[in-house]
Amino acid sequence: MFAGKKVKIRLKRSFHEQRVRVFVGTVLEMNDAWIKARGKNYYLIKGEARPHVDEREKIVGIPRENVYALRELPDDLDLEDRKSVV
Repeated sequence: MFAGKKVKIRLKRSFHEQRVRVFVGTVLEMNDAWIKARGKNYYLIKGEARPHVDEREKIVGIPRENVYALRELPDDLDLEDRKSVV
């Protein structure tokens, strides 16, 4: 359904104090159990205005049960521009 699309995936937190984690990138494959995507992780820390970003792009497998929200992004969005992504 989202294969080939640019997405923002917000991951569930296991405990209240855990950082909010957001993965932004392109979905490579998707099935009932997993999402395989290429992109970067963003970590949002309470009290800080700017997110922490993994500078290196990577391919990850995300279990669907760990996804809090998945949002499709516009195809023309520049994923390298941090201000437009988060």
